[in-house]
Amino acid sequence: MSRSRLAILAVMVAVGAFYLWTASEGRPFPLGQPQDGHYNLMARALVKGQLHLDVTPRPELFALVDPYDPAKNAPFRLHDATLYHGRYYLYYGIAPALVSFVPWRLLGLGDLPETLASADFAIGAFLCGVLLLRKLILLCAPATPPWLRIVAVLVLGLANGMPFILRGPSVYEVAISAGAFFLLAAALAFASAGDDGRPRPLLIALGSLSAALAVASRPNHLFVIPLLLAIAFVALRPLPRRSLPLAAAAVVPLAIGLALIAGYNLARFGSPFEFGTRYQLSGNHPHGLLWLDPRTLLPGLYFNFLAPPSLRLEFPFVFLERRYPGTLPPGYFGPELIAGVLWLAPFLLLLAAARPILRHVRREQGGRGPTLLLLVAAIGLLNPLVTSFLIGAANQRYVADYVGFLVIPALVLWLAARGRWPVTQRRRRLLSVAVTLSLAWACAAAVALSFTGYEDALRRGNPALHAAIARRFSPLRSLIGRLFLRDGRAVMRLHAAFPERAALAKEPLLGSGTPEAQDVVLVHDVGPGRVAFSVDHAGALSATSAPVRVRPGHFHAAVVDLDRVAGRVVVTLDGQEAARLQTALGPVVRDRIWLGRGARGKNAPDLGRFSGGIVSESMGWALPEGPPLPDLIAEPVPLADDMEPPPASKGDAGRQWASAAREGVLVHDGERWRFVARYFLDRVSVARDVALDAPVQPLVSSGDSEAADVVEARTVGGGQVVLAYRRSPAGAAVTGPPLAVSAGPHLVSVTLDRPAGRVHATVDGRTALDARADLLPLEKARIAAGRLPAAGRQP
Repeated sequence: MSRSRLAILAVMVAVGAFYLWTASEGRPFPLGQPQDGHYNLMARALVKGQLHLDVTPRPELFALVDPYDPAKNAPFRLHDATLYHGRYYLYYGIAPALVSFVPWRLLGLGDLPETLASADFAIGAFLCGVLLLRKLILLCAPATPPWLRIVAVLVLGLANGMPFILRGPSVYEVAISAGAFFLLAAALAFASAGDDGRPRPLLIALGSLSAALAVASRPNHLFVIPLLLAIAFVALRPLPRRSLPLAAAAVVPLAIGLALIAGYNLARFGSPFEFGTRYQLSGNHPHGLLWLDPRTLLPGLYFNFLAPPSLRLEFPFVFLERRYPGTLPPGYFGPELIAGVLWLAPFLLLLAAARPILRHVRREQGGRGPTLLLLVAAIGLLNPLVTSFLIGAANQRYVADYVGFLVIPALVLWLAARGRWPVTQRRRRLLSVAVTLSLAWACAAAVALSFTGYEDALRRGNPALHAAIARRFSPLRSLIGRLFLRDGRAVMRLHAAFPERAALAKEPLLGSGTPEAQDVVLVHDVGPGRVAFSVDHAGALSATSAPVRVRPGHFHAAVVDLDRVAGRVVVTLDGQEAARLQTALGPVVRDRIWLGRGARGKNAPDLGRFSGGIVSESMGWALPEGPPLPDLIAEPVPLADDMEPPPASKGDAGRQWASAAREGVLVHDGERWRFVARYFLDRVSVARDVALDAPVQPLVSSGDSEAADVVEARTVGGGQVVLAYRRSPAGAAVTGPPLAVSAGPHLVSVTLDRPAGRVHATVDGRTALDARADLLPLEKARIAAGRLPAAGRQP
């Protein structure tokens, strides 16, 4: 055997092994174990000599007004079975059961896993496709170099739709792969019927039988039978005619097969044309024999040829979609998950150039090759349109019915046209590069979709294997993201001072995205001087990092790296990695990143604010150079009136000053006051001149109308007052000692110390209240002097 043939054989073996691995999801096939798949149910019935399944319908089905209503029969039905006169049947073709499942059972091997049966039929279809490809290459492009034949075989093995349907296959994929195998076997047998210059009646009969078995697997293949017979006619046309025997070989097995199918339907449903769809319990159109609606042709064209896939920065990068740009006809099944074959295998566009290419082939080679190629392509084009017209549906599974009949002639056209493009040398090179890239993309897209299968089958069936493969593709994911993804990464630098006691158990350090879809880096308070981090993506929390130690009041140099491409968030504090969180992220846009909070807007949830202090990188750029921010002094922060300025020159480094007119606080760095975004305080003091002459007089409140800490003065007679602390609106009060006061204003100072859990107040320097209290978070905007919280106040 030549080296080129050995190489082709090696590629075929590799593709076959890939099929088996895909169908098994990386596990051994469950040979010898009981199987409840539909084809095993059918095989058991056939071995017993009956056409109905050996499964008794549940009585609840017959208690329904309409037993065929899929919305009502779902809890009681056998999924996708046909119910007729009290018995279960299957509308799936009988051929796979007769060819595989029944012989397997008669050999004493028990149930045949549908996964293995699907892979076997797919391998058979691939083998027939390779032989048909070889024949057409010999007829149309005999000078093709061996290495290009190897490439063509590999492309055919991956782009023929089989890798997709073999991911998590069941009864549907068994029927589809079997139908494709028998259809390709028929085309190969008919195309070979005139080899060596003499007619081969046995091959013609085999092709005729295969055509019948294709219909017995997938009834929609019936409508391409005339094209198959035309292949036989073309293959025999240059030979001496012995018309009657050859016609009998072509027609008799097919006619007998179709008659048996009709008899099978007649015995089950009383009609030779009823396959069971009329009586289907959970199917597309339970009460219709065939859809037969010309309005389905346009959606069929779109779904099968033009529907684009979705490209995402998520393994395996290529995904199917359920989109249609128009309005589907009433009753159309779908849209289902699908991508058009012209997107997945753009080299199929070579079929549009078949006429000029084949003109050169006829001139150089002559013979029947061009006509056979056109007939094979016609099968691939007619099949999806007929299917859509008949049943009003399109599905990625159905692509395997026909795409092999498009891939084979497109590959032959490519090989025949190499070096013969009727254009300039430069354009010829461009076309060659375009086709090469198209072939590579077709293989990559096919492999990608083989990982998803229908409804993400690998992730559901074997999540550990899916995760392992995804990790291997992480470098490719990063490369693609870096090259093509906009808004893929942002590195935010800031200085953050963590509070002594956080306002909430978890607070936003940084938000990114939009109100409808945002990612939030959260800080978890896990104990005094200890924090951890997590990420909230689309409402789902990532794993929480290990706790790290921080110094409350110290401005840590923090870096938050949001890397959508790598799927991670890295937080560093003072140059040391504090958290590395693997998580999905949405688009990262710098002008949609908020420090210390999440997004704001109509649909944004209220996540609160970071209760420490934040100084952004841009603030550092804008300020004149000066000393770094010192540690915050752990003392009460004076809360001034709205327009009161901070002291002009007083204040040690780390002292704070707060005003209701500013969102943040001012921190003295030893030279000047500097602004820090801080919305919560650990300790606050409010000092005002107050006339203590009302029966009950609020002095300071912290909170809102639903819950607030209130310090108030109460007159008790005899020129005396007491100061009281209570939790509004209905908490019990803690009072201090009575104090004698005179008429006129008095300097009242109130200190709320949340870390210490203490409320302290003085009147003209005399202690009037010293109470223990678990204070609410001291949000600067909710601290009011001289009044109670406003009703209905919102954060």
